[in-house]
Amino acid sequence: MPLFLIVLLTLLVGGTEGAIHQVTDADLRSAVVSLRRENRCGFVGLDPHDLQQCPSYSITIAGDGTVTYEGWAGVRTLGKHTHRIAIEAVRGVVGEFIQADFFSMRDRYEGLDLGNGTMRVIDHSAAATVALSMGGKTKSIYDFYGAPAALTLLERRVDEVSESARYTGRPPNPGLEPTAVEIHAVLATTARRGSGRARSTDQHECRRQ
Repeated sequence: MPLFLIVLLTLLVGGTEGAIHQVTDADLRSAVVSLRRENRCGFVGLDPHDLQQCPSYSITIAGDGTVTYEGWAGVRTLGKHTHRIAIEAVRGVVGEFIQADFFSMRDRYEGLDLGNGTMRVIDHSAAATVALSMGGKTKSIYDFYGAPAALTLLERRVDEVSESARYTGRPPNPGLEPTAVEIHAVLATTARRGSGRARSTDQHECRRQ
């Protein structure tokens, strides 16, 4: 198991006195996990298979293990395709969403809070929208920039569990893997500042998937 995942699990267990959420069969019957990645990087190639551009695709994982992929650009495989994964793999990733307190996260992340009353924003990014529906509850989060490490880890886990690389031709990017320090900081931080804060707009970087 990767070190960062071991650290994350250790922190989660320690922070909840060992209480790991058990995803029941009833939970799985209504569970749907989805991830949509969009090219907001400022470059669109003429060839939709060109992997130099940021990817545009979606992945949906149903509770019965059905995975539905649809690719539009920046991926090896275009169009809609389906396959199946083990139900226990679905149970595991849904449990990770619950353990990360996904339903309590913000709905949108479009800037990085610098902690001094300012926000850093960027011009372009490989934007992602990740969602979970279960038991009559639905939560969707838009991640452009500045999302907590726990959220970007969940996005990565959806890609891994769904085996999206078989279609996208893109293995997970190690550069986006959160560090143990980032994970600890996210899990330890609960208070959010108000929306009336300054914005730092002198950043012109691109976060690529």
